[in-house]
Amino acid sequence: MNHLSRSLYWFASRILLVLILLISTHTQTKHLIFDLTYTLIEPSKTSVAAHLGSIDCSAFWLKHGSKCHSLLNDTLIKVLGHNETNNTKKNQTTASNACKETGLVPCDASGKPMPRLMCEWLKGTRTCKLICSDSLAKCKEYPSFLDKRHKRITTRMIEWMFNPRHFAHSMTIMPSASRIVRECISAKDKTGKPKHTLYILSNMDPESYEYLKKARHLSPLFRQFDPKNIIISGHIKDLKPRRSIFKTLLEKYKLDPKECILFDDQAENRQAAQLLGITPFEFTHNYTKDRKKLKKMGVL
Repeated sequence: MNHLSRSLYWFASRILLVLILLISTHTQTKHLIFDLTYTLIEPSKTSVAAHLGSIDCSAFWLKHGSKCHSLLNDTLIKVLGHNETNNTKKNQTTASNACKETGLVPCDASGKPMPRLMCEWLKGTRTCKLICSDSLAKCKEYPSFLDKRHKRITTRMIEWMFNPRHFAHSMTIMPSASRIVRECISAKDKTGKPKHTLYILSNMDPESYEYLKKARHLSPLFRQFDPKNIIISGHIKDLKPRRSIFKTLLEKYKLDPKECILFDDQAENRQAAQLLGITPFEFTHNYTKDRKKLKKMGVL
C-alpha cells in the first residue's frame, strides 16, 4: 500500500468512525411519550368504593365475585350509549367517526368502543356538568339493570366519573411506572447530557386535568414533566387514536417518529402510533420486567 493509499485509508476510517459515533449518539436519544390514566396514574380502589358506596360495592362483589368489575364497566358503557344507535356496529362507527384513516376505534380502559358521550367528554366539546346530566338521564331510562343496587352503583359511577374534583382526587400514582420515569429522566448520553425528553399525550377532559395537575398527592409525578411538553385531548379537541393528534405532537415539538416511544395502555393507540413509525410500549407494571425490556431497547 503506497503513501497516498494509506492516507486515504486513514482519512476514510476516521470519517467512518465519526459517522458511527454520531449515529450511535443520535439513536440513543429518545423522545418518550406517556399516556396518563392506567399508564402513570390509576383510580384508587378504596377511594372509588367510598364514592360508589362501600356497602353496596361489597354486597355486589359477594354476589358476582371476580366478574364484578367487568360487569359494572360493561353496564356503564351500555348506559352511556343507550338510545345512541340501534346496534353495536353503528355505535362503533359513531365513536370512530374521525378515525377512518387508521380504522381504529377510541376505546375505554377495558377495550370497549367509547360511546359518543365519552368521546365528547374527552375531547372537551361539552362540559362535565352537561355530560353528567345527560348520562344520568340515560341511566334512568336504561331497562337492563340486574337490581336496584346495580342501578345505584352505576348512577354513582357516573356522578364520580364526571365530577372533575372527585375524579382527580381519586387518582393515585402507579409506583412502578413512576420509578421508571425517574430513571428515564436520570439517564445520560455519552456526553453527560440528558438522554431523553419526556412528554405526555393523554385522552382527558380539560376540567379533570386542571384538578389533576394541582393535586398535591400527584405533584411528585407532574413535577417530573415540563408543562410545555404536555398535550391533553380536551385542550385541542382531538382524540387518540386519531392520526391527527399524533401529528400535532410530532409537528409541535419537531420530532422524528423513529426517535419516539409511546407508553400507552390502549392497544388501538399503540397501533395508531406504530403506523406513523413511533415505537409502542405497554407497561406490565412489573418494575423488573419493564426495566429489563427498556434496557434492551437502549432506553435505560
